[in-house]
Amino acid sequence: MDNLPGWVIPAVVAALLLLLLLIVLGAVIGGRKRREKQERDRRRAAELREKAEHERLGAQERELQARESSLEADRAKLEAERKQQLAQEQERDARQAREGVDESLRKADEVDPDSGRSRGTGAAERLDAYAPGERRHDDGRLDAYSRDDAPAETDGRTHDGGHRDQDGRGDGAHRA
Repeated sequence: MDNLPGWVIPAVVAALLLLLLLIVLGAVIGGRKRREKQERDRRRAAELREKAEHERLGAQERELQARESSLEADRAKLEAERKQQLAQEQERDARQAREGVDESLRKADEVDPDSGRSRGTGAAERLDAYAPGERRHDDGRLDAYSRDDAPAETDGRTHDGGHRDQDGRGDGAHRA
């Protein structure tokens, strides 16, 4: 070591100190960057968790709406079945009432010596020959009923035997 110039040892020591300083500085800076990155990662993870929670709540809301829609559809189906059953019962009752009326009219025709109908003509044929709200009398007149007023006969007479005027009101005034 005697033949080394005097500046080499202090230069090696300075280089070692500089190297040591760079290592320490790198560790400090690297630690800080690592902490900053970890903090950024924590914030990002929190954002992702918040977004996932928001999406979970949205999914639960859609599932709830789907269940409500399904229940509503089931209720509507049950109501439709109930109405269908009610309609069938009413049709059966109407058919039975119609059969009773037909039977009563048939018996009346058999008993009435003035009916003028052959014994083979049934009441159903007479009832079906007219539209709902119409009735044919034995003298051939046809009554047509309206929902708004009393029965109006097609031969121009009102239900109380009077005659309708030109405007059809039976009040004597002639309006255009």
